[in-house]
Amino acid sequence: MWLPVTLAVIMGLRLLFPVEFLFASNTLLSFDVFPHIDNVIYADIPVINNVVPSIKITVVNVFCAVWVVGAAVFVVKYINEYRKFCRAIRHIDSTNDPLILDALNNIKTEYNFKFDVKIIINRVIPSPAEFGFFRQVIFLNDYKYTAEELNCILSHELTHFYNKSNWIRLFTDMVKSILWWNPIIYMLQKHVDDLLEIYVDAFATKDKSHEFKIGYLECIEKVLKISKSKGRVIPQMNFVHSMAATPKSKSKKEDIIMKRCNVIRYGLKNNIPICILILLIFILYIFVSSRYVIQPAYIPPPEEDILTPDFTEENSYIVKEGDIYVLYYNGEPYYADYNLNYFPDIPIIN
Repeated sequence: MWLPVTLAVIMGLRLLFPVEFLFASNTLLSFDVFPHIDNVIYADIPVINNVVPSIKITVVNVFCAVWVVGAAVFVVKYINEYRKFCRAIRHIDSTNDPLILDALNNIKTEYNFKFDVKIIINRVIPSPAEFGFFRQVIFLNDYKYTAEELNCILSHELTHFYNKSNWIRLFTDMVKSILWWNPIIYMLQKHVDDLLEIYVDAFATKDKSHEFKIGYLECIEKVLKISKSKGRVIPQMNFVHSMAATPKSKSKKEDIIMKRCNVIRYGLKNNIPICILILLIFILYIFVSSRYVIQPAYIPPPEEDILTPDFTEENSYIVKEGDIYVLYYNGEPYYADYNLNYFPDIPIIN
């Protein structure tokens, strides 16, 4: 799991922050592949340009437009679903069940959680779930859980709030909205969700007794069975996450459940060699991607085929912009250099 997550994070960061250090970068000129790609993406689209001759539309313009529209659709859809869900639960009262409230208060006291939480019980909810960025809400189905099971469930959900899991998911959702065309981002989001569940299980069961850990495992198994029997009734929104959420693939589902069980039984242990390897891959990728920049290059035509305009005082002038002199020809920038003394007859405008 760690390798695809690492690569996805690195590539996502480089796509979001394409910073190049020109003083330390080596430009690799491509004379074969990139110029052909350049010719394709910057080619005019005759169908559009014939209809609107005054506007020059290229392939890259269309790609950028589709990218922006797709990102806007993802963001608007996310905000709309979030608002709809908030309106749907706004007027639902919190539970007054003393067993649930006692378990909630005991956990908040034990872990020193200072935030307020609203607990909603509904028969259509298939599995305990958490929701909220500023106002925390826990959803429970109408199953009659024991005090020990409620302690495990609420410990899990409250830990999500304490560790800001929803904010981490919000970040991955925003990255997905921007890079919606990249399939790696969807893989990254799923791995982040799984890692958050594993981390919460480790936090909630840390320094707990063996009996508590056994009860926690049995509680997860019971929640999974109940959620399977009820099906998925909660609206499938990115900001609502079920305690029983698992991949659809049977093999992946068993793998995640096994990882959660191992973390609960043995605790979350840092794999030092893997951490070092991930760090080395990250540094190497950032170094290589920043050090070497590939750019398209074209073979210039023979010198005798290059037509140089006749620069005169009537059609040309030079403007000093900082340390650079820019030669304008017919009102358009034509050439720039640190020294244009070879055009002595052209006036310089400061």
